[in-house]
Amino acid sequence: MLAGLRSVNALAASVEAVFLGFVQELQSRPGVIGGMPGSKGAHGFLTEVLRRSGGQAGRDLRAAEALGGGSPALPAMAAALAAGEVNREHVDVAVSAVRRSRPGTGEGPDHC
Repeated sequence: MLAGLRSVNALAASVEAVFLGFVQELQSRPGVIGGMPGSKGAHGFLTEVLRRSGGQAGRDLRAAEALGGGSPALPAMAAALAAGEVNREHVDVAVSAVRRSRPGTGEGPDHC
């Protein structure tokens, strides 16, 4: 049973990595979202089509950006998630920490 739980947890992390890869691709190609006003873009697709909450959609977009794209902020975290070595909660904490440490992200002590 314990080995099964570990395996399912690792599999869920790997699936989450694939999901975030698709989200990153969606962000980079806003024209692929047919029938959705441009201002809603990827966030609108996640909330209106996939029925993610607004907060979760925002976390999805930030995680996808930090883990993927041309110059990801957290490439090692991306690899660890894909390998099932960390889970989405770990990713969200790391993304939040990176965003707080960088000026101009709209987060951190100066933006409380």
